[in-house]
Amino acid sequence: MWDKIRSMGLRPKMAAQILVVAVLALFVSILYLGYQARNSARQQAEEAAVEVARHWAAVIQADMQVAMDTARTLAQALEGLKNKGVPARHVINGMLKNILVEYPHFVAVWTCWEPNALDNRDKEFANAIGHDQTGRYIPYWSRLEGEPGVQPLQMYDVNGIGDYYLTPFRTGKEVILDPVYFEINGEEQLKTILAVPIKYQGNIVGVVGIDIPLKSFEPIIKRVRFYEVGYGFMLANNGVFTAHPTRWSNVGKPMEFFEFKPETIQAVRNGLEITEEKVSKTSGDTAFYAFAPIRIGYSDTPWSLATNIPKSIIYARSNKLVNQALMIGGMGILFLAGIVWFGVGRITHPILGIANTIRQVARERDMTLSVPVTSQDEIGMMGREFNNMMKALRDSFGMVEDAAKGVNSQSGEVARRAAANKERAEQEERQMGAILDTVAQMGETAGQVQQFSLNQADAADRSYQHMGELIEYMKQMDDASSQQIQEAGVATERVAAMGETGGKVTLTAQRQSEQVLQMTNAMRSIAKSVEEMTRAAERATEQGRLVLDAAEEGRSTVDATVTGMRAIKSSSEQIAEIISVITEIAEQTNLLALNAAIEAARAGVHGRGFAVVADEVGKLAQRSSEAAKEIKQLIKDSTNKVEEGTRLTDLSQGVLHKIAQGGEINMRAIQEIAHASELLSDNTVEVNKLVEDLNKLAQEIAGMAGQQGQRREAAQKALTALVEKATAISQQVEKATKQANSVGEEMRGIVQRSDQVKKMTELQAGRSQQLREVTSESAERAKQTASGAGQVVGITLEMQRLSANLTRQVAQFKIRKGTGVQETEMADLENEDTSEE
Repeated sequence: MWDKIRSMGLRPKMAAQILVVAVLALFVSILYLGYQARNSARQQAEEAAVEVARHWAAVIQADMQVAMDTARTLAQALEGLKNKGVPARHVINGMLKNILVEYPHFVAVWTCWEPNALDNRDKEFANAIGHDQTGRYIPYWSRLEGEPGVQPLQMYDVNGIGDYYLTPFRTGKEVILDPVYFEINGEEQLKTILAVPIKYQGNIVGVVGIDIPLKSFEPIIKRVRFYEVGYGFMLANNGVFTAHPTRWSNVGKPMEFFEFKPETIQAVRNGLEITEEKVSKTSGDTAFYAFAPIRIGYSDTPWSLATNIPKSIIYARSNKLVNQALMIGGMGILFLAGIVWFGVGRITHPILGIANTIRQVARERDMTLSVPVTSQDEIGMMGREFNNMMKALRDSFGMVEDAAKGVNSQSGEVARRAAANKERAEQEERQMGAILDTVAQMGETAGQVQQFSLNQADAADRSYQHMGELIEYMKQMDDASSQQIQEAGVATERVAAMGETGGKVTLTAQRQSEQVLQMTNAMRSIAKSVEEMTRAAERATEQGRLVLDAAEEGRSTVDATVTGMRAIKSSSEQIAEIISVITEIAEQTNLLALNAAIEAARAGVHGRGFAVVADEVGKLAQRSSEAAKEIKQLIKDSTNKVEEGTRLTDLSQGVLHKIAQGGEINMRAIQEIAHASELLSDNTVEVNKLVEDLNKLAQEIAGMAGQQGQRREAAQKALTALVEKATAISQQVEKATKQANSVGEEMRGIVQRSDQVKKMTELQAGRSQQLREVTSESAERAKQTASGAGQVVGITLEMQRLSANLTRQVAQFKIRKGTGVQETEMADLENEDTSEE
């Protein structure tokens, strides 16, 4: 349905809208008129129903008031008779009979006195006419059999049945009782009783009552008519129907049977006016009810008169008025439709011309078309504004075209620079990986240097200890040699005096032999110490060579790291420059895309297609700019980390240089120690030979000492040689001792420098760990830079594609006189897309 409405032409649509508004206005007016008419009719009917109920309630009240006044007058008369003396019962009976005769619509007139309250003669009248066995005065005059007759009252002292007497006697008030059934002339009817108490000297002594048949009110109820069908009915105080104009079957039924609201029933019992609208149980139609109270005498139990009128009767006139208004309105709508159709046609004709031109522009995308303007009204204004809009669109499309070309060009430049930036970032990532490996090797080298330094220090320390033992042995051998020289001198003197002290010479020779043996043992220990020191010097030499090699390798690694760090710093600076250029280009592209979007918005519906493209280009340019800024920040952080790494590598380079210098010094010292050890070893060998010779001489001297005569001269010569050998040994030992002291000092220096190398290698290890951490962070940032550069490349390629699409969108419109311009540009764009693919 809505599709059909949307596809309708302008003329029928405008005519339909005008007629719809007119019909709605007429319909609303008629509804309002009907609503007001119905409210007015309802109000008038309600007021009429209330007034009728009040009027007939007053009529019935006046009729019932006659009975109540009669009963009250009779009670006052009996009270007067009692005050004057003892009233005669036959006189009172005459009064009751006269009232019954005078008021033929009364069913009965009666009185009931308390025992002996009338004349104190109740016993005399026991079971008399109009009396029961008590003799109380209780006459009941009625027409139950046609003519007035009297009989005693029944069950007057029984609660419920005897309330007609007990209620006024106990309350001292006038009473109208609720309806009760009675039988008259063989017919069962409803009646009510009006009773008035009799007072004597302030006390209640009896009650006077009159019975009224409720059927007597039938003529009055039938006269209650209004709005032709409206009627009335009477209700007792307990809500029981007491009279009805047409349906006497309703009489005797309570209000609850007819489904009146509880508040309406309560209002009737309280003697209040009230209205109610409900469905009539009798007719089945919705009706309006009005209730008016009927107050009789001074009783507290008012009755009510109700009126009833169907709603259909109330609204009949207003409905007729509405129907007439609808007929007249329909005729007016038909006449208005003809006028509207003609007038709308004159308005829509030029609009349709503009619509056809717009349709042609949309179909052929020819922005050079315009519409003829022949009037100065709003339609003519619309035509002029349409022509101005087309001119503005042509200008806007031209600007969009230029902007699209600029975006395409700028995005291509951004793509090329972003690709180069990506390559440099990947190269920087690879360099950072290599640097990270190099830094790991630096850490390993520092560990090796430290281990080699520890080994060298340990070997030097052991050599130093052996050297101390060697010096001690040298001192012992020097002492032994000095004693040997002294003993040789003594031996020589004794040989000269051998004749006298041959035995002493022999003893001296034996002591020399023992000393020589001690020297021999000392020399063996010295030889062993020299041998161990030589091996320790060789190990120290080997460890020193390893330290030098490790230090040299670490220095080469640090040099390579420094070179890589500087290359990365240079590459980062180049990437930062490229990123700055990309940021500038992205901002320019974003500005161009914004201009294109503005012009596309000015183009309206025709520019909606490439407005979306321009918006996407702007978003991509914004993303490219943001990515470039992020990469720039990463590069800045990476550069800071590289500078920190460079500083650490410079410090590491200095430490490794010091380690290498210390290693070279140790190597020279170790080489000197080795050379001194060789000399010491040679001297030890020579001393060993001298000691062996000395030992032999001492043995010869000991042998010669026993042959004093024969070999004294030979012994003297041997002793002289012994002194010379011992002197030579002493000289060699002194020289060896000096060399040993020199070697000990060198060994102490090696140990100290090894400790320094250990500290420097520990410092180098810490810096290598810091450098590794810095390099790891730089490597991670280089990886992020490469990833960001890849995103920038993807964004710029997508931006280039969208800018080309934007250019194609613009090229679809004819914005200049003549042909061939857009087609050529479209072909160029397709060629560019093909070459890119």
